Amino acid sequence: MLLLGVIAVSFLASCHDDDDPKNEKDKERKELLTKHPWYLDEIVQEKITIDLNEDGKLDYKDRYIKIKDCNKDNQHFFKEDGTYIENSFNNACEGQKAHTNVRKGTWHLEGQKLTITVGNETEEYKIYAISHEHLSLDRKFKKVDTEYELNYLFLKELEK
Repeated sequence: MLLLGVIAVSFLASCHDDDDPKNEKDKERKELLTKHPWYLDEIVQEKITIDLNEDGKLDYKDRYIKIKDCNKDNQHFFKEDGTYIENSFNNACEGQKAHTNVRKGTWHLEGQKLTITVGNETEEYKIYAISHEHLSLDRKFKKVDTEYELNYLFLKELEK
């Protein structure tokens, strides 16, 4: 009986949270997110309402949001210590210097929920997909009475 108790205690002690598949997935997401800087490639606004054919009825359409040329090479860093930095790279916007911080704050990852806080503003995203090469984020938010859903695609390297 004593032997059975020792085996049971040993078994329970060997079951760590680290072995949990959810924790492994969270760890993998964090490693991929912090591995290198990310470059924003596109933003798509889903399901905007617009009267496309001018028939008086609202149509639904995805819309690509134009990214300013000066922001296309900005680097987005997710540091292991929870620091978030958006750097202007070579092509700085007016009033900015190349290779300087455009925005600096913190980030937190819980499951697929990525929270970025810069100053007084906090934005929540859902990591839709992440790999060594691509990062896809979804963000839903409401301004006044309008709900928005934006999809962001980041790449490991700038496309040439």
